[in-house]
Amino acid sequence: MAVLRQAEDGVVKQKHMSTEIFPIATTLYCAPLRVARHSALSMLLSPTMTDTHSLLEHIDGKILELLEERVQLVSDARDRGEIDADIEAEVLSFWLEEAAERGLNEQGIDKIAKLVMRLGPEEE
Repeated sequence: MAVLRQAEDGVVKQKHMSTEIFPIATTLYCAPLRVARHSALSMLLSPTMTDTHSLLEHIDGKILELLEERVQLVSDARDRGEIDADIEAEVLSFWLEEAAERGLNEQGIDKIAKLVMRLGPEEE
């Protein structure tokens, strides 16, 4: 299935099976379609503020679900005596290696990882 999207340079591209291709006719080369930034087609190809807000809310909800799951797993592991300083150092190292591979700010990820590792169940 091909999906149209507009690149920053205004060129409309098809995305097919994770490979971007320019629209090409079987025998004739068709120049990529340039779309004005504020045209109707441009608006159809780029998400609106509402779409972006909804997507971010969805992602944030998933992050919170994963944090909740992590807190429960760590709490259970601590009760069984499976978490110690060495394990926590390995976890932090994992976060930092992943951040580097993904091109994320390592200082920021270091802070986030330390906060996540301190999360625990809410006291009642």
